[in-house]
Amino acid sequence: MAKLTDKQIETKVKALRLSVTQWLKQNELDHDVVFRTYIEHFNDDPGSIPLVMCITDAVADALDSELQTQFIDIIQSFGFWYEQETASVISFFPDDETEFEQFGDYLAFRYFMDLLAPDFTDIYTEIFHYFSRQPSRLEDLTWRGFEELVASVFKNQGFRTELGRGWADQGIDIRLLGHSVHGELSTLVQVKKYRKDRPIRLESIAALSGHLYDRGADKGIFVTTSRYLPGARRFAARQEKSIVLADSGNLAEWCDEISKRIGGASIEGEFRSILSAIIRGTKFPFPVGQIVHASIGVNCIMNRFAVVVRATPRAALLVELPAIKTPAGEYFYIGSEVPDLTTVQSELHVIKAKRTDDVNRISFWGERQRYTLWDGKPVWYDWND
Repeated sequence: MAKLTDKQIETKVKALRLSVTQWLKQNELDHDVVFRTYIEHFNDDPGSIPLVMCITDAVADALDSELQTQFIDIIQSFGFWYEQETASVISFFPDDETEFEQFGDYLAFRYFMDLLAPDFTDIYTEIFHYFSRQPSRLEDLTWRGFEELVASVFKNQGFRTELGRGWADQGIDIRLLGHSVHGELSTLVQVKKYRKDRPIRLESIAALSGHLYDRGADKGIFVTTSRYLPGARRFAARQEKSIVLADSGNLAEWCDEISKRIGGASIEGEFRSILSAIIRGTKFPFPVGQIVHASIGVNCIMNRFAVVVRATPRAALLVELPAIKTPAGEYFYIGSEVPDLTTVQSELHVIKAKRTDDVNRISFWGERQRYTLWDGKPVWYDWND
């Protein structure tokens, strides 16, 4: 089976939505129905299963009646199946294993496109890992998204970066003002998101060379999703290494290096240091080192604790903490609990979260849970359902 394009996937989803909408109207179930993608509804990493959401109590109730057979026939005719996510949320996903993977890649790409900003690329290594494994996806980014990704790559390589506003930039998209290891170097970066059938010519590289001379810069880097004509490569080679030409393959390699360097091993070291510092009473720049808590359920109450390991104004990485439980009497399934700061689990559970600062408190949304600052008091749990 040929791989579906993004356009074909979007067309299939649109057709499914239209058919389900018509069925809802025919059965007078269309009140308060909202279709959203997994990302739109949960504001979270899409994983690889959910695709579109039908949010309404009426629909959930209808699927427990004789209408269920009709509903199943409709969605199966489009190659989908459904699952009850919550009491009021139904998710649709492709029933074919091949399409299942393709839809998963499509959703992952859309998710990472929304995260191409410094607040997220500073701490979400998955962004770099994704593009290191899917360099062809670079061509599907918007021109601005491609510039933001390239700027984030250089920032994570140790440069101080200035990303231009995207227009009237006089031929320079990114300025690299220095390097944490190599010192004060002045580097100008030109970025072009072109198709492969639109190669970079000598004139473009010569223009970058002129900018270096005009602005007294030490080095120039040209980055493109396209390719370079032989004349452009020969010109760059004559510039005494002052101009570097990079394509999608080079960018994917840089992403891979960053992903490996700031990945799991580094997180574990930071986590251990933070735990030790918390026990000693050492303070970190807020909110790093803060313990956060999420409560799950209504009748059956479960809790999750985590510590903030990395944070930017809009994002954070949390590491889940085990809990110390104190049963309320002879039954273990009811009582209170506090986070355990002395036990480090063999495999860390790292939670990618989006940060929100309200007037009165800060919160983190990750893995479909809202975490807020723990007040230091034991938290009630009740496993009775």
